[in-house]
Amino acid sequence: MCVPLSDIKAVQGDSGHAQVNMVTDAYSHISDDDQRKNAELFKEAFYEKKNLNPERRALLNSLAKTMK
Repeated sequence: MCVPLSDIKAVQGDSGHAQVNMVTDAYSHISDDDQRKNAELFKEAFYEKKNLNPERRALLNSLAKTMK
């Protein structure tokens, strides 16, 4: 899951950390389930072209051509 920078800044302010990287270093992690879900979404989008809007479909097709 991607967290907007504004949310990280809010946590920084609320927690009293001096730097944003202190928040991300201390509290950011990705679970195995999240990694599997992201891999599945990537596979569906890139290889199977599922659930794509026209702009993303065109971008992925263009990228695939450059990789050949």
